[in-house]
Amino acid sequence: MIFDVDRVGSHTQEDGRIGMVSVAITDFEVETPPELTHLYSLPEEPDPIVDESYWREHHHEQSFMATEEGFERYVAAYRTGWEGAQKYGANLHPDELASRLEQDYVRVCDRNSVGWEQGRPAALAAYNRAHAQVSLMLLVW
Repeated sequence: MIFDVDRVGSHTQEDGRIGMVSVAITDFEVETPPELTHLYSLPEEPDPIVDESYWREHHHEQSFMATEEGFERYVAAYRTGWEGAQKYGANLHPDELASRLEQDYVRVCDRNSVGWEQGRPAALAAYNRAHAQVSLMLLVW
């Protein structure tokens, strides 16, 4: 691990103890061993096989499932969410994100899919999961 410390600051409490230390680190660099590179690489796009398998397995556990409708009726909503995380990232206001996901969903759903109001929680759950995975990878990276 290689890094440069840019600034160091501290806050001294009334009794003379140091209460807080802040450090600004610049030019942070981590050397990843070649055999571990695959663990820290960011996917260029969502892996639909992995995402679909996850949601197929966990669909019935979701709190938004008011009925016993099968995964196949929600697959377009889940797909809209995980693809939306890659497409939009975290750069949109939640209302704008929901609006764009709805537009995407309307383009890809078929007659067997649930309507947007019923599919919206699935899309948002998939978006949040996919976005959290990318954010965690960036944090580790």
